[in-house]
Amino acid sequence: DGDILVITVKNFTKYENALTEAVARTSADARAHWVKKADPIPQAEITVDQAHLEAINQAESGMLDLKFSITKSSKTAEVTVDVTVAGDGTVTDPDGTIALYAEGFAVDYAAVSGLTVEQARTSAKVNAYVIADTASLTDHVTVKDLDGFKQEASKNREGGRYDLTFTVTHAGKTAEKFVKVVVTGNQTVV
Repeated sequence: DGDILVITVKNFTKYENALTEAVARTSADARAHWVKKADPIPQAEITVDQAHLEAINQAESGMLDLKFSITKSSKTAEVTVDVTVAGDGTVTDPDGTIALYAEGFAVDYAAVSGLTVEQARTSAKVNAYVIADTASLTDHVTVKDLDGFKQEASKNREGGRYDLTFTVTHAGKTAEKFVKVVVTGNQTVV
């Protein structure tokens, strides 16, 4: 019929969460349509190259290709985008709306009882933002059960490794990042 099948996508970043075909289509804002016909084509009909998807999910970091394609009425359209794999421990909410980064850190046993949310955020190098426009959410990151963490970590004067959870919520979406905190012990030299 002379019509042309078109597929449009955009580059995107994959965070710590596993990338599924559905999430890849959404993250790339994948759309397919005919040039002459006004009928939209459902996003679910766009396929994602499974070998590329597997490589992205196995990658620690870097930029990888991801091919999208669709075949309708004996016509095929395909396009490849760049997917940046953020291998730095960044997590997102399930819908990929907000991102949260934090890393493990060490704190001296004597400082545990006075640890504040601000000190924990600084020590963990917390960074949180809205993915669409990179608006910062770092000041809104909280520590889940900081008092419980301090109580547990204060029990052992010799130190240890403890879990700490950072949480950020924006526009009804929540992302959580678990980190390990090493509490250095109170060593006495005689």
